[in-house]
Amino acid sequence: MAKWQIETEKSHVITGSIRISLLSSSLLRIEEGGSDGFEDRPTFLVINRDWSPVTYKINYKDNFCEIKTDGYMVLVEKEAKSIRDVKVYMGQKLLWNGSEENCSLKPLPVTGEDIYVLPDKPVILPPPWGALKPLSDEDKSSGWFSSDDGHDIYIFVYNKDLSLLRKEFLKLTGSVPLPPLWAFGFWNSLYHPYTDTEAIATIERYRKEGIPLDVFVVDTDWRVGGSSGYDIEKKYFPDMKSFFRQAHNCNVKIIMNDHPSSMGMKPVEPAQLKYRYENLTAMLSMGLDTWWYDKNWHEFIEGPYGTGKEVWGQYLYSGIISHFCPGMRTVLLSMWSDHPASHRYPLWWTGDIHSSWDDLRNGIRETLWFGHQCMPYVGQDLGGHVGDPDDELYTRFLQYGCLSPTARVHGTVGAKRYPWLYSEETKEIVTEYIKLRYRLLPVIYSAARRAFDEGLPLLRSLSFEWPEFDEKYLEYLLGDDLLVCPVFTQSGYQRIDGKFLQSDGEPGLKGEYFNNSDFHGEPDVIRQDREISFPPCSFESFPVRGETFSARWTGEIFIDEPGRYTFRTLSSDGVRLRIGDKLLIDNWTEHHETYDSAEIDLNRGYVPVKLEFYNGKGFWIIRLDWITPSAKKDIHDMWIPPGEWEDLWTGISYKGPAVISQVCPLYKTPLFIRRPSVITLAPEMDYSWQKPWDPVTIEIFPGDGKIIRSLYEDDGMTLEYEHGGYRKTDISLLRDGKQIFLEIDKPCGKFRGVGSSKSWIVRLHLKEGETLKEVCLDGKTLRKKDISVMMPSPSSWPCMPLRGKGSCPTEHSGPVVEICLEHTDGGHKIMWVLG
Repeated sequence: MAKWQIETEKSHVITGSIRISLLSSSLLRIEEGGSDGFEDRPTFLVINRDWSPVTYKINYKDNFCEIKTDGYMVLVEKEAKSIRDVKVYMGQKLLWNGSEENCSLKPLPVTGEDIYVLPDKPVILPPPWGALKPLSDEDKSSGWFSSDDGHDIYIFVYNKDLSLLRKEFLKLTGSVPLPPLWAFGFWNSLYHPYTDTEAIATIERYRKEGIPLDVFVVDTDWRVGGSSGYDIEKKYFPDMKSFFRQAHNCNVKIIMNDHPSSMGMKPVEPAQLKYRYENLTAMLSMGLDTWWYDKNWHEFIEGPYGTGKEVWGQYLYSGIISHFCPGMRTVLLSMWSDHPASHRYPLWWTGDIHSSWDDLRNGIRETLWFGHQCMPYVGQDLGGHVGDPDDELYTRFLQYGCLSPTARVHGTVGAKRYPWLYSEETKEIVTEYIKLRYRLLPVIYSAARRAFDEGLPLLRSLSFEWPEFDEKYLEYLLGDDLLVCPVFTQSGYQRIDGKFLQSDGEPGLKGEYFNNSDFHGEPDVIRQDREISFPPCSFESFPVRGETFSARWTGEIFIDEPGRYTFRTLSSDGVRLRIGDKLLIDNWTEHHETYDSAEIDLNRGYVPVKLEFYNGKGFWIIRLDWITPSAKKDIHDMWIPPGEWEDLWTGISYKGPAVISQVCPLYKTPLFIRRPSVITLAPEMDYSWQKPWDPVTIEIFPGDGKIIRSLYEDDGMTLEYEHGGYRKTDISLLRDGKQIFLEIDKPCGKFRGVGSSKSWIVRLHLKEGETLKEVCLDGKTLRKKDISVMMPSPSSWPCMPLRGKGSCPTEHSGPVVEICLEHTDGGHKIMWVLG
């Protein structure tokens, strides 16, 4: 019979050359002793060694040692020499067999499994001062040390509980910091050689147009040479301190791009760290708010000991900024990294993308996936880095961005990204979505707090709650209750295939290709092309060589359906399209990927077509597609999860799970609210710290059951939130037949600068056909003059959902009952009685 010994004090077992550390009943560490023994210091990856002792049983039998906790059992040889001599079980099930093949770094799982293995190899030991200037210039390693003696792995036996996995992963490797509140506002970014006066004028234009703005990004041309180094380009910024001061007077934060070069130095040598610290802090001392660490594409700082340049830059820059600004939150814009320590250094972006529907769709998918990796602030260049989106694509980029973790519009040199450069309709739509984002700041910020506490992403892939969800729809929850169905496909455009005819009657168009940009001389190649879509054809099969060329396609297009057609080209550099006798599109300029479109009325029959294109240099693309008169425009499919969901645009309720189709005009991103739910809204603002969230609007959508939601607040700037410097107000909602109860608790906690009272606008959304009988506040029936009732009315643009006080419900909703609680410290109970 086994003789088990119960241990409650020691948290590790050493047998042979192996140490088994029992960190919890679901997490263990298996470590091979190196030349200096076992390692107890924090590493680059693992920063928390302080775990409470775990009660376990141990038994020595024959040549083995058995260790049991409530969650797993470890079987290890008495004279174990390597991890190959260790096995991990859950009950009778073998989870891990000691194979080195199972010790490679993998992403966090997105579906429930039994275990997750996290290697810490090589073991990298930072000095206490991190990547700051070393204590001694003589120490060429600057206090850094790395060992590759043996394996050091962590096994999470989470048994399909992803929330447990996230919790223990973050406890071991560090939480996801809460960015400052201003990071959740709208960002203007452009790869453009701004002057100080032009930058300030652009900021003032945002204010004049009534478009909220928190952050202005100055890309790399602020510096001499525009690529590396820290000498200020005086022709653009003759007085950098004055520029920062003017921007701050406009209530905008300034971020500057850094393309760092190694300067011929190794990453941790004293001269490198000293150089980086002195130059980064020199700009911060002038008034710069923070940096964009943009890896140099030619010569870059390589991460030491195999860490990788992305995560090393995040560690280096964040450490310098936080040391220079003690007690304040550090935020850094950088490219995502697959290193498991990267989650400690938000914010991230996906890298340079194109102005295309594919990149919009991929960006949504990537943000949702990174959310599973405890990286909840991955965003993309809204509008795309390269190319100019048309009004439709630009609008869909911005709509998604305003309902995502970060909202940063960006483009390369010459790109069109300011909302006022598009049509009045587009500018109006985009502005309304930016304003919606600012109203939703309490929802976004509360979700950010949960990312810090629990590792939950701000955009929760529906597979978090519904594993059966078909992710082809790329929908997500923003917070707990708002279902967002982003539109990432163009409306009605189709490739033109099988409709072309050459002059000799053969199908397709006659393609003439020239190895110059102006159709000079005879064509080098003449061939038949059935459609115009280059690429995706391979570059090898394209009939001309070199970057500079031109092409002309001629023939006829068959129109079998009379009516209005929309033709659209996607091109880099010059494009001209003639349909019949009309020059429909004429953009004969050098440009990045750009959509051009125009409409024309056509009768049935054959119509002459002529398309001309030239490429000046570099990447090229040319496509031609159309919308026919009977094409299904703006219709999109979406998946409604289990439960009851109300369409915020129409008031129509849906029972899930179900797939539905909706017409989505340009202004509409489908938004659904869960019943029951509570949504808190901030007042209208031009920038996020313009005023306290007072009054707060509570939008209430009752349904079956009881829920509790919280309004989270802090000072938005300091690290006090890590030490109790915040306030939460719980709001509970219950429906019992024809009675609806709402309780606003007294706020719990406080933070610097917060007042003791707040005003609330409470808006109850009834269902279609429901009527109100009475309202009671804290046990007393309210008079009719203290209650406002808004009746449903047909909605028309620009009536955005969630507009707050005084806004009417949509056509298929019930009435909205609104009451105001002025300057109260909370602790209120409201009861609505329905007729």
